[in-house]
Amino acid sequence: EVEQDEYLQSRYPGLYIIGDGCGVTHSLSHASASGVYVARHILESEGKAILSQYLQLFIRRQRN
Repeated sequence: EVEQDEYLQSRYPGLYIIGDGCGVTHSLSHASASGVYVARHILESEGKAILSQYLQLFIRRQRN
């Protein structure tokens, strides 16, 4: 079993261990759910910055 935090992130920032790799899932549906859980966490924690960057790029392209 790999050491990870409550969001399935390893001790290396940005490296998430999900599915069978984390050693805690017991079924295919549980492994899949761990991926959805991590994706939601990433979007909540970093999604606003990513969306902001995308929107700025989109606006610049529209002006040119």
